[in-house]
Amino acid sequence: MAKVTTREELKNWGLRKLGWPVIEINVDDDQLEDRIDEAFSFYFEYHYDGVERQFYGHEVTQADIDNGWFPVPDSLIHITRVLALGGSMGGGLFYPMGDPSLAWNSTSANPLAQGPSAGASGFPVRTVEDHGGAGSGGISPKVGFYLAMASIEEFNQIFSGGETPIRFSRHTDRVHLDLEWAGKIAVGSYLVAEGQATIDPDTYPDVYNDRWLKEYVHQLFKQQWGANLIKYSGIQLPGGVTFDGDKLYDQASNAIEKLEEEMQLKYELPVDFYMG
Repeated sequence: MAKVTTREELKNWGLRKLGWPVIEINVDDDQLEDRIDEAFSFYFEYHYDGVERQFYGHEVTQADIDNGWFPVPDSLIHITRVLALGGSMGGGLFYPMGDPSLAWNSTSANPLAQGPSAGASGFPVRTVEDHGGAGSGGISPKVGFYLAMASIEEFNQIFSGGETPIRFSRHTDRVHLDLEWAGKIAVGSYLVAEGQATIDPDTYPDVYNDRWLKEYVHQLFKQQWGANLIKYSGIQLPGGVTFDGDKLYDQASNAIEKLEEEMQLKYELPVDFYMG
């Protein structure tokens, strides 16, 4: 069969691995669905291929300021930091140090600007044209300005107490910022949460064909089958056939333990990889 690309195909693959349709598998469909959910939960929690770095932008409302937190999608399972675009909370990607006059396309006076004309302060006035051509050393003024601002931003973060502390739990889907929102963050400005988000297998169906995930689903199905048959252990059917649910359950449990150990040794990200 071609590679598994849907949830239904994953389910059928696991059943065939157990012997279906030649052998009747005594497991309810709802039980199979529960085991698949369980497998994905473990996969997203620990496998480095189950998540990806993502930025989520949120426009601040008055309700966010009153609450002291802002919502994020359920797919975000870890938050590493929060950036502010506009406002004074530690600056942002477009306005270094939260100062719009330091934007690369600003026409305000700035000592780091490059341009022929002088502003009221005596420093050159930075214009959009100043950042369009190549500068000395093959680096355009625009790139040079960005690097200079990045250095200033880093300096500001170090000597102003670092990034704003955040609190986040994936079970609440809320990011709390430990600061006084009023006066720091304005309505209409943007907060950008940087973190790790689960990969949607329906959008990226190659996830369903992951070798480790398929085998984990297979063993979970086998364990469930054994659990269903345990109560019939020792009962002899016509023809001398007996159920051996205990053996099925123990075999699957041992295999599951080895798979989870393999996950920790080969696929789990370092413990200190996530912050927040």
